[in-house]
Amino acid sequence: MLGTSWEAQQAWLCPNRVPNHNAAATTFRIAQQIFLGNCTPELPRQAADIFFSHWPGHMLFEDPDTNKTALVLRTYKCGSMTLLSYFRDSLGPLGSFSTSLVWKDYPKLRKGCIMTAFRDPVSHFISGLGEIEIRRKGHPNPFEYERLALPSKERFLAFVVFVLRGDWRLRMYNPRLYAHVFPQSGYLLSLHSVNQTVSSYVDMHHIQDGARKALIEDCQLPATIPRFNTTVKHLKIDGLDSLLKNLWANETSIPRIHRAFEAICVLNAIDYACLAPELREPPPEVCANAFQKYLPALSKISP
Repeated sequence: MLGTSWEAQQAWLCPNRVPNHNAAATTFRIAQQIFLGNCTPELPRQAADIFFSHWPGHMLFEDPDTNKTALVLRTYKCGSMTLLSYFRDSLGPLGSFSTSLVWKDYPKLRKGCIMTAFRDPVSHFISGLGEIEIRRKGHPNPFEYERLALPSKERFLAFVVFVLRGDWRLRMYNPRLYAHVFPQSGYLLSLHSVNQTVSSYVDMHHIQDGARKALIEDCQLPATIPRFNTTVKHLKIDGLDSLLKNLWANETSIPRIHRAFEAICVLNAIDYACLAPELREPPPEVCANAFQKYLPALSKISP
């Protein structure tokens, strides 16, 4: 029987920093039941696999003098465009730079490090939703949530339904678009399959100094590598960021908003478990309470 302490749940969700594959479909199912209740649809196991195991892209740099390598995973909404700009424009001219990785390249990973950026999982989901709305703006509206006012709490709630029903599997117009709200730790399963793991995590809020420090200290690239000199600015939809942040800050004020965030927390439970050493703080209160309330059911629900 799974214990109710966060430590016990964490050990089950992400043992030895490898996401529990069986937990993926189970946590998705629990999140559906929290928010959709009796309207919970059957979600194919493949859909849960896609949601939790998405590979977001990467950059591979090899220093010609030392043969040291740096593989940076481009986790969406974690400063990935800032990292891409730095690797392409600043590091790229100094050595071998590629955004494709094939099996013959994996031995190179033993000569350096694997780095990625991270952020709080719920804030990652919220930011990902904002990115999706920006990229979908001006396109036809095939999905129900897109027919509602933007920004509005009704549209936010409808988007949570959209995610939980698995409608993103249609992936219309942009095959990677909806991956902006997928968990950040999905790459760990892919790396584990080739006996690799992330060696350096960088806080997104300190992306420039943190990434350069990791490249020098962890990846052993020369201390003379350039400093970051560019910051990528993202487009925004008026009022959307403030609405989403306000809903998150005041999630207890409206019961349906509260249940939506409980579901989002459970969807991201594996992230909170796998990233716990980097987050350095316990999950937010609403998430901690949701884990206590719902995750003991993990032992009772078949994945």
